[in-house]
Amino acid sequence: LPYSMKINSLRKLEVARNLPSAYGTERHDIEQKQARLVNSYNIATTDQLQLRSDVNAMFTTDEYELQLSKCRDQFDIGTFNHIMSEYKTMKNGDDDTESIKIRRWLEYVVKLPRFIKPFPVTSESTAEEIAEFEKRSIDIIDSYIYGANDIKEYIKEFLHQLISNPASTRKMIALESAPGMGKSSIAEAIAECLKVPCIKIHMGGQHDISVLKGHSKTYISAIPGTIISKLCSQANGWKNPVIFLDEIDKVSSRHGEMEGALCELFDPDHNKNFEDYYLGFKYDLSNCIFVTAMNDSTKIGNIVSDRLQILKIQPYTTTEKTNMAMSHLIPRVLKNIGMSPANIEFTREAAAAVLKLSSAHEKGVRQYIRNLETIVKRLNRMRNIGSLYYKDIGKQGKLVVNEEIVKELFWEPSNPHEMSKELRNTLYT
Repeated sequence: LPYSMKINSLRKLEVARNLPSAYGTERHDIEQKQARLVNSYNIATTDQLQLRSDVNAMFTTDEYELQLSKCRDQFDIGTFNHIMSEYKTMKNGDDDTESIKIRRWLEYVVKLPRFIKPFPVTSESTAEEIAEFEKRSIDIIDSYIYGANDIKEYIKEFLHQLISNPASTRKMIALESAPGMGKSSIAEAIAECLKVPCIKIHMGGQHDISVLKGHSKTYISAIPGTIISKLCSQANGWKNPVIFLDEIDKVSSRHGEMEGALCELFDPDHNKNFEDYYLGFKYDLSNCIFVTAMNDSTKIGNIVSDRLQILKIQPYTTTEKTNMAMSHLIPRVLKNIGMSPANIEFTREAAAAVLKLSSAHEKGVRQYIRNLETIVKRLNRMRNIGSLYYKDIGKQGKLVVNEEIVKELFWEPSNPHEMSKELRNTLYT
């Protein structure tokens, strides 16, 4: 209820409680209603005071005016006049709910990215500079992606397209593969090559269009959609980040609303006029580089797939997974756990044994990585306490992990019967 109505209700209850007819059970019920209403009023008042303290931590009025003056060239005259009208309403109003909502809205408006970050090279760069960029990009792509040579070649062509024409309208890559094939790594690699932020948005299971387009600011606690929110918080002021939309094949749509919103993002004729319901005006997303990922393209509606050129990543073979482990996965696992190649070295046979024991059936490498982590974590514990394999070589020694060590270390925790007595004592005491 509005505060004025709550106060009037409290007054009526106070009068009713003091009436001569109010006694016994009836009087008790009135007092309980009065207590509930007072409690509700106090909670609301506390929330409002917290909201006001949050607003006080935002820009001052003068800072808003300064920030808005910097945004003048970003908006058309009609949009800018609307923003200034809202600002004047907030400036001339009290610290009521409407002014607070406008302050929060302006907080997003002034944080909208305004600048396009130049790419490392352009078509005007010298041949030597572009060759250096090409070499650096190849190193980055190879460090993120193993195999998938056709995908790598497409990415290189895509990067040169952006170099030749940064204003290109076809800034879109769609990837299809089984889980765990490195689709998000491709988005990260593109962002690192171009030295722009990478914004990740998980779409799996989403069904409400407000996830992408927000709610009208007239609603209490309304916020922008994920696209605008993350641009304001993660794009560092740049209008051309990489935006990675994961699992778009798992979006569930009511009446085609989500499909329509995705089409608005992916269609170059529409994303330059993207309208977030919270902002209430159009914002240009045509400079963003969209990378989308899916596991099954047949689950995407025709209206969306028609706007995508889908690149399929083929599943890794057993040999490719073993090669990937030796060159990419094992160094990454060692780094995450706090070990280095100076402490531990896997033979190729050991890497193949980890794959063979439990994860050879999967198309990607997520389970393979988890299995490698299991082995390294157990060895790391032994190294820290100086037991078993590290008893003789010491904490600073180097252990070469062979197939026999893998077979002895890799077991299900619920069934450790195959462990040696010394290993069991090390891990369970």
